[in-house]
Amino acid sequence: MENALNVGFNRLPQGVYAFPLSADRRLDQVTVLDIAGLAVHAIENPGTLTGHRIDVVSDSLSTVEVARILSGVLGKDLPYAHIPIPQVRQWAGDEIADMFQSFEDNPPHTDIAALHAEFPEVAWHDFRRWAEGIDWEHVFAQTPTWG
Repeated sequence: MENALNVGFNRLPQGVYAFPLSADRRLDQVTVLDIAGLAVHAIENPGTLTGHRIDVVSDSLSTVEVARILSGVLGKDLPYAHIPIPQVRQWAGDEIADMFQSFEDNPPHTDIAALHAEFPEVAWHDFRRWAEGIDWEHVFAQTPTWG
């Protein structure tokens, strides 16, 4: 979720939410807050996660849903704008472009409800709750100006 703080990439200061996935493509997301919560659980309950592989997911949203939530939290209309993968490749290189292409090609698969039910002591954050906890004014104030 913290990737949404890269407002230079997603163009929030320009009045849109830009992202390199199709409008309806869902993306599993996690916040560092929930990673920390699960780490605390693991420390306080040694052995409960030993030998287990867990996909840690806080929420799963389409890019249009992210734009809608950010619009509400920021109090302004932020339409979704698609960033083509070739443009990402040019800006950020092959690895980042390939990662987004993989997200586009492979739908999320984590059973989020089951994960959250298995670890109820983690104060799981959906995207809206996470976004409401961000000091967006500070984020925008730290945005570099280009050119």
